[in-house]
Amino acid sequence: MPLGPAPLCCEGLAEVRTIYQPFAEDEALLRKELENLAALPAHPNLIRYYTSFLDERGILHIVTEYIHAAKLYKLINNSAVEPCPRESVWHWFLQLFKGLACIHSIGMTHRDLHAENILVTVDSKGVAQTCPDSLKIIDVGLAKIYKTLEPAVMSVAGVGPAWYFSPERRRGEAFDSLDDVWAAGCMLAEMLICRGPYIQQHPDHGPHGIDFSLKPAAIQELLRLCSQTSSMGALARLAEAPGFLLTPRPQRFTAQQTVGELEELEKTAVCQDLSI
Repeated sequence: MPLGPAPLCCEGLAEVRTIYQPFAEDEALLRKELENLAALPAHPNLIRYYTSFLDERGILHIVTEYIHAAKLYKLINNSAVEPCPRESVWHWFLQLFKGLACIHSIGMTHRDLHAENILVTVDSKGVAQTCPDSLKIIDVGLAKIYKTLEPAVMSVAGVGPAWYFSPERRRGEAFDSLDDVWAAGCMLAEMLICRGPYIQQHPDHGPHGIDFSLKPAAIQELLRLCSQTSSMGALARLAEAPGFLLTPRPQRFTAQQTVGELEELEKTAVCQDLSI
């Protein structure tokens, strides 16, 4: 039995995600996920939703585009041994913020953004690619439209890897799309410093990673490491920008502002004949 809007025509290969718990037990949550998927505009950096259906057992199946990809977490984890080229990091995070800007433009926030929910396409040899649609944001099942957030607060133990939660979210305050930006900034910082999942494994972390709301000095240390990573060239200087992703709100860049910063960084690097 089909659910949600009329199914889109599948272009290329499709992937079926099966939600094994009976649909009736979590109907409200699962219908919300379907609504969120259907609301997403077509964008090269968002996984494309086609349709969903219930089988005779009442089990839900969600059909999306298929991509041959690796999780960003794997790339972050491997960076301690084999750092990714700076150009690749620039391309991936420009795409990540473009995808987030699209989500935010319709009043939606992801709320569960972490490196397991971001895919990077790989070739037949498993090498990560950098083409304009090589990065895809997936799993928007925890996203909500802002106007329906009542309240817009989620406990640290609520959902998702808490080590990427923003300080305001850690404090139990209301949060919005800038929480997604903070999470993306954490991942960018980990890619810049090439030390693997630094935030999750930091010596000062608690059961949910570093609590930056309690340890502001840890933020400054991370920013210092970012700006001093010579292997990342001009890209590392992004950490020195006044509104960088790991700054307190309201100074923190939005996703769209970050896209502009990254594109300007590329222009400056080209004009000065430097690497990104």
